[in-house]
Amino acid sequence: MDFVTSADGTRIAFEISGTGPPAVLLGGAGYGARAWAAVAGLLAPARTVYAVDRRGRGASGDAHGGYEAAREVADVQAVLALIDEPVELLGHSSGGLLALRVALSGAPVRAMTLYEPPIRVPGGPGGPPGTTERLIELLAAGDREAALTLFMVAAVGVEERLLGAVRRSAFWPNAITMAHTLPYDTRLNEESGLAGLAGLDVPTLLLLGGRSGERMRTGVETLAGTLPRCELEILPDQGHNALREAPDLLAERVLAAHHSI
Repeated sequence: MDFVTSADGTRIAFEISGTGPPAVLLGGAGYGARAWAAVAGLLAPARTVYAVDRRGRGASGDAHGGYEAAREVADVQAVLALIDEPVELLGHSSGGLLALRVALSGAPVRAMTLYEPPIRVPGGPGGPPGTTERLIELLAAGDREAALTLFMVAAVGVEERLLGAVRRSAFWPNAITMAHTLPYDTRLNEESGLAGLAGLDVPTLLLLGGRSGERMRTGVETLAGTLPRCELEILPDQGHNALREAPDLLAERVLAAHHSI
């Protein structure tokens, strides 16, 4: 692991691999830098990959005093300052929302690939009012299992009958260790609408799983219609987890991206 110090003094960890133009990878809820291992390995022959542990996850530190999206933007800006050249951002889920904020900040971003960012639009993804507050209550009581269950049902939209399969997956134990950051992701969703995005002049590839639900489809398609330099592609037979289930397909799309935009 390598580290950089963010503006508020928090140490942010990242893993570097590969050679070529820099690509910075930002995961969603329950995902740290190591969740990108398979994708990073496939990108490495053509990209210098920086897989980031977002604050509070993996080897990265955190700050007291509550979550602020601006702090996460500053974390990524610190990594970009170290790289010192324009980068490609690859963001999964809430990591895609963070990538959009970084690009809006004026950071040196040459292109983005965003896989199902849960943008807040009418009929789109996100939990009902009070989701973040309830997550904070459950975590304060030490009930990480209940917090992750609430997040998956209320925020992600997983049907309760399918929770058993999710709990048996490799995602669940890793997400439990990062459950204290779930309110970060719901807050980021609550605060991430379309404002300013119509003027974002960055070539962007949006990826949507062919099996993803109506709320996610609504959000991603609305975002695609808002960004001025955007291409939308469907990942056939995938939902929200191609990062683990189809890393070869995801890496292929990233490497082929932006040539026609």
